[in-house]
Parts: sequence; C-alpha cells; structure tokens
Amino acid sequence: MKDKIRIILVDDHNLITEAWTALLGMEDNLEVVGTANSATSALNLCLELLPDIILMDVNLKESNGL
Repeated sequence: MKDKIRIILVDDHNLITEAWTALLGMEDNLEVVGTANSATSALNLCLELLPDIILMDVNLKESNGL
C-alpha cells in the first residue's frame, strides 16, 4: 500500500477544521496529521510534522493565510 498523503488544516473556525477532518478521514489514502487556527501555529506545526499538503484559509483573523 502507498503511503498516505499527510495534510495539515488551517482555519480559525473549529467547525471547519472538524468537518474537513471528518471528510478527509473517509479516504484511505489521506491523513489529517494536524490542525491549526492561526498562521503562526500553522508554521510551527508544519516545521514539526512536515506535511505533504496544507489546506489553509486565506482569511485568518490574525493574518493573511497567503
């Protein structure tokens, strides 16, 4: 079996990250390895977990997601 695609979700609304985690968790080849609610915590999480994909809201409260 191929390795799973590792994903970090970033959104300042917990309901969104919970919904995406549930939806992506239904796929055998995807794994949500972490969630963050700010750009700063996302950066730290990415450096720690080294995901394959980051799904990030571009309209975060504290900063621009870009």
